[in-house]
Amino acid sequence: MNILFLHTTEVTDAEYLEALKQTGAVVAEFNSPALESSGGEAYVKELLSAIESANAELVFSLGYYPLVSVACKAMGRIYAARLVHAYCPELYSCTLLNDCNRVFIPDRSVYRQFASAGFSCVFWLPLSVPKSFVAAHVTEDDSKDGPDACMMQDIKTRDAFADNPLSNTSPLMDASKGYLEGCIACRHQLRGLPSMTKHLPSYVKEELLKLMPPVIAADSVETPESYYDNRFFNPLVTAAAREFLIRLIGLSKLAEKVELYSGYSFNNPYDALTCFPAMPRGAEFNKKARQSKLNLYIPHENWVSGIPQREFDIMAAGGFVLTPFMADAVALFEECMPEMYFDRIDTADRVEHYLKNPAERVERVNAILDMIKERHTTEQRVEEILGAV
Repeated sequence: MNILFLHTTEVTDAEYLEALKQTGAVVAEFNSPALESSGGEAYVKELLSAIESANAELVFSLGYYPLVSVACKAMGRIYAARLVHAYCPELYSCTLLNDCNRVFIPDRSVYRQFASAGFSCVFWLPLSVPKSFVAAHVTEDDSKDGPDACMMQDIKTRDAFADNPLSNTSPLMDASKGYLEGCIACRHQLRGLPSMTKHLPSYVKEELLKLMPPVIAADSVETPESYYDNRFFNPLVTAAAREFLIRLIGLSKLAEKVELYSGYSFNNPYDALTCFPAMPRGAEFNKKARQSKLNLYIPHENWVSGIPQREFDIMAAGGFVLTPFMADAVALFEECMPEMYFDRIDTADRVEHYLKNPAERVERVNAILDMIKERHTTEQRVEEILGAV
C-alpha cells in the first residue's frame, strides 16, 4: 500500500510514522494544514499534487482536517484520521459526511455520539504506546525510595485560561459568575455528570450567548453547548479537580512525600508537597512514573470515558496509576484495570490501602504491562487502522 503521511505537532507523530513503515507500506511524507503557511486553496492544490506524486491510496494524519477530506474526496482516495484527543472541533465539519473518511476516535462515549447520529465512517480506537516504550516488569525496589504520590499534570490558574467566563475581566454579571462557580465546585468532585451548559438557567445561557458568543466555523454543526463545555467549562473543571486532589492528599497526611510537576505556579501550603516544573515525555518521565508509589492522574473533562495518552505513558513506564473511574478501562483492561476511584472518601481509602501494600501495587502494574504489550501497542493500532481501511 502507498500511504501519504501528514506530519503534525502531536507528540506521537513520529511513532505512528514508524509503525506505518513497519507494515511494509511505502510511506511518503507531507505536512498537515496546521503546519502550512499558505491559504486553504493553495494547500489543497499542493496536497493533491503530493497525493498524485506518491501514488497514495491512503492519506493518514493524527487529527481530522476538513481540507484533507476535501482533497481525498476529489482524488478518490481514503483518508484515515487517527484522533488523539477526546475533543476535535473539526469533526463537526460537514466534510465528515464524505465517504472517503475513516475516523478513529479514542473515547468510546464520544465515538457513540457520532455513530448514533448515523456516521458510518467513525470507529472507536483507543490510544496506545509503541512496543519499545513498554517497560519490563517492576519490583518493590523500584518505588522503595520514590515519592508516596506524584502528579505529572498541569494545574492551571484562572488567569492562565484565555477568554475565561469567570475571570475578573469577564463581561458576565457577578450573579452569573457565582452560579457558574457553584456548578464547577460540584462537578470537579464527581465525573460523569451531564453537560454543564445544557442545564444552565436561561438568564445565564442568554448572557453567555450575548456577551461571549461562540466562535464556530461556518461549515460546522457544533452546538453552542458543546462549544462552551469543551472550550470553557471543562478546562476549568479539570484544573479544579486536579487542585482538589493534590490538596486532599496533602491535607489528609496519608502521604509523607508528594510531588507535583506542573507548567504553572501553584500555591503550596503543605510541607509534604514539593512543586517542580512540568515533566515532558521521555526517560526522566518514565523514571519518575516507575519510582512513584502512586501516580495521581485526572483526565481532562473533555475525556468522557477514554484513557488519555499520558495515562497510557505512565502505565507503560511501569507506574501505578490512581485515577477517576473511566468506563473504557473496563473493556481495555478487563482482567486487571488501573486503580480507579469514585469520590473523595473513596480516594483517601485507596491511597491509604496501596501505600501500605506495595506487593499488591507491583502485581497490578505487572499485569497491566503484560496487557499493554499484548493488546495496546501503536504497532497493533496501525494494523487495526489498515484493517478498517
